[in-house]
Amino acid sequence: MTTNGTKYGISYLPEDCLAYFDGYRFGAYKRNLSTGETHITEFFKTKDEIQAFVNANPEYGKPA
Repeated sequence: MTTNGTKYGISYLPEDCLAYFDGYRFGAYKRNLSTGETHITEFFKTKDEIQAFVNANPEYGKPA
């Protein structure tokens, strides 16, 4: 979802990511559209963890 110049989303982590080696497969990110900077805000190992995060952070669960 995009709000106030910030895009929120969940994506797969690349296999060469350090977090991937620790068992994390997904990451929640926040992208500042004016600067292009992207920051991973949370890592997840399972889809159930993602659902709990989205329930607590609704900006990540709305369509873009």
